[in-house]
Amino acid sequence: MSVQFRATNGVTIAALEGDIDGDTARDIERELSAIPGDSRQILLDMSRVGYVSSAGLRLLLLIYRLSRSRGGRVGLIGLSDEISDVMYNTGFLQFFLRAETEEEGIAMLETARAV
Repeated sequence: MSVQFRATNGVTIAALEGDIDGDTARDIERELSAIPGDSRQILLDMSRVGYVSSAGLRLLLLIYRLSRSRGGRVGLIGLSDEISDVMYNTGFLQFFLRAETEEEGIAMLETARAV
């Protein structure tokens, strides 16, 4: 599992790659703790994530809470149908903004910031 960070237009983009499960969630959490303190709008690129376990859902909820505590939002792009279904059925999808492309995700978070 790896995480690559970059920022554009005030949005921190975290590209995740690999499975998010009990074996990897803590490592990812440590990497995501490196998100700068002034980052409020976070876009998670999930296009290279094949599986999310309950530990992965917990991690996503932690990211959501971090962003909300800073007055921001979290957007998701690249969700597979399977991961999207799991998040929907568990009620987790309602916490996140969702877009198809990175450009749409950035624009969506910029709009959410203005509201």
